[in-house]
Amino acid sequence: MIVAGIDIGSIASKIVILDDKKILHQSVINENEDNINLPDIVFDRELDNIGLSRSDIKYIIATGINRESLSFADRKKSTSLCLAKGAYYLFPSARLVIDIGAETATVVGIGDKGVLKDSAVNDKCAAGAGSFLLLLVKLLQMPLERLSEISLEANGRIEFTNTCVVFIEQEIISQIHRDPPTPMSDIVAGIYESLATRIAGLAKRVGIKEDVVICGGVAKNRGFVKIFKEVIGVKLIIPESPEILPALGAALIAQREISK
Repeated sequence: MIVAGIDIGSIASKIVILDDKKILHQSVINENEDNINLPDIVFDRELDNIGLSRSDIKYIIATGINRESLSFADRKKSTSLCLAKGAYYLFPSARLVIDIGAETATVVGIGDKGVLKDSAVNDKCAAGAGSFLLLLVKLLQMPLERLSEISLEANGRIEFTNTCVVFIEQEIISQIHRDPPTPMSDIVAGIYESLATRIAGLAKRVGIKEDVVICGGVAKNRGFVKIFKEVIGVKLIIPESPEILPALGAALIAQREISK
């Protein structure tokens, strides 16, 4: 039977459609492309792309920070649970999952058979989530791809001691206007290290145990991943499509629900 998992994030939504645990379709819908609340017309369009209609979907589970907004879901499940199921499906050896979203960073400990053992969420400070990097894009007037590239060229890393985004922003401006100005590469690398240190601290609360999977849109940022690997001190597994793990986990739970 065909089921769907939908992850409603703050700036993007993700859809995974399964048929007997086989992925039929997956997609990421950005805020600037469609309504973030994923109205019926958007979901129906995604189904139409693969020759399906709403009547073909037997069960829908919603997850993500805005999951309660999805009125047509059969059930809603926590991001932590869905991360555990999605990561275990792709990587049965995974014991820790680190998901860095726009507004939250979530760390999940996984036991045997993908059982959720423990989790920790940073949802109170933008300096510990991906939205901090989006602030950098605006402040430094560079796309994320370019920020990633120049961080790899850094000869040093500026230490940012504040934990509040407002004060870190002031520190960045101060570094830019120094005489001579601090190299942009060192600023970006320092910001990445600051974010990496906060998320590594979250991971230590859960317990760092390999294999470790990193997911979310930030997992596509090579510069950040390189520094995060140094900070956390373990090898990182990056899924081919790092944004879709919660939606995949939701779809897997939906498959289980209709099999009862």
